[in-house]
Amino acid sequence: MIDDEPDMRAALRLFLKAKGHELLEAGNGGEALDILKKQRPDGVLLDLFLGKESGMPLLSQIKKIDSTLPVIVVTGYSDVPTAVEAMKLGAADYIAKPFKNEHLLLILQKAVKMSELVMEVKALRRQVKQKTQPVGMVFGPGPAIEAVIKQVHIVAPTDLSVIIQGPSGSGKEVLARLIHKFSRRVSGPFIAVDCGTLPEALVESELFGFEKGAFTGADRKKLGQFEMAFKGTFFLDEVGNLSPNVQAKLLRVLQERKIRHLGGKTDIQVNVRILAASNKNLAGLVEKKEFREDLYHRLNQFSITLPPLSQRREDIAALAAQFIREANRALHKKVQSISQAALTLLESYSWPGNIRELRNVIFRAVLLAEKSIEPEHIQLDSSSAKQSGGSAGLLGGNIVMADKDGSDPHSGAPDSSLSRQTLKEAVVPLEKEMIRKTLAETGGNKVRTAKLLGIDRKALYYKIKKHGL
Repeated sequence: MIDDEPDMRAALRLFLKAKGHELLEAGNGGEALDILKKQRPDGVLLDLFLGKESGMPLLSQIKKIDSTLPVIVVTGYSDVPTAVEAMKLGAADYIAKPFKNEHLLLILQKAVKMSELVMEVKALRRQVKQKTQPVGMVFGPGPAIEAVIKQVHIVAPTDLSVIIQGPSGSGKEVLARLIHKFSRRVSGPFIAVDCGTLPEALVESELFGFEKGAFTGADRKKLGQFEMAFKGTFFLDEVGNLSPNVQAKLLRVLQERKIRHLGGKTDIQVNVRILAASNKNLAGLVEKKEFREDLYHRLNQFSITLPPLSQRREDIAALAAQFIREANRALHKKVQSISQAALTLLESYSWPGNIRELRNVIFRAVLLAEKSIEPEHIQLDSSSAKQSGGSAGLLGGNIVMADKDGSDPHSGAPDSSLSRQTLKEAVVPLEKEMIRKTLAETGGNKVRTAKLLGIDRKALYYKIKKHGL
């Protein structure tokens, strides 16, 4: 409350305290701005006549500090036109003196609720713009994953912070989205940040936002990802890559539920649930003094471990079937099945890249196949391929199942044009065609294209330039 009458402030302080609220008090504009630089209240009650000082310029200053902060102006009955003018400058509502405390409380509650709804709408609009892919069952039906899904259903309805551990490509972000889907925050946004790909210089500004003029090139105010996740879920992927400085700031957010923009002086309340993931053993990083122990315990209120695909081969058939459907939609193909020989080949492979690698292999196979995926359509990393029964032979980048005597059951001899190529050379035209078709499918949306292809955005930009697309 900004009012130059101490008795008025004291009376309202006692009333609001009885209703479970705290009142911050300022007798003039200077005191008010000092408070607003240190913390963000839920609302402001501003008397338009502060002795010799007018409240109008102060209203403009407050709205510049935080345009979403609801301000209720207080005025006398004879000055209602002035209050209306104040509303044109951004005030949420006005109340004329003398007023009943209960009436004032209703106006305050309404203004605060409207402010929260505005922030929710903004967050939902950002979520729609992101066009995030729906959570699919990309894990498989095996017992190991069944146990993981049971853990998801246990922890999802809570607001506990969760650490998801597992190797790269095992589906940690998909699992995080699944937790969000079954949480009470499902109507809010899901914001994901990959701490492993963000340049060190950009991590803080991306997470916490910045004020105009905070650094060279900061020509406007930018909201941080914590604010964008308002009333939703904030997923920190590869959290073990954060620097000690950012780890300290993240710990503060978890403890106080407040952030501060780079270059800012005001604390901003955040309302998010934190999920974190790492392909490294965070407990091991704590022992090595590479990750803060206090932060680890704050994040580790619950933990889920995703096993690698090599330990759950019973899921491969179901995953392959789903990825065939996805690839058909993305590449405008009509592949209907995968042969048993091709499936055996997939099940005998070590999958160092886990589910992400399987998805890429299936997408390439769908592009090459007509109606059914056969062994010759499957391209695997020769250094990680395993032999099962007969030997798996590489012919110019295409794996074919060979009999024990080394002969190819599908053709008399390898294509001479392919045998003169290295694996890298053979993959180039396929890679170019996949990128071209996926870009066409997404209307040139590079973020979505990178997700569909299972590669990093920067890698996509490089490949687009490399292939002249």
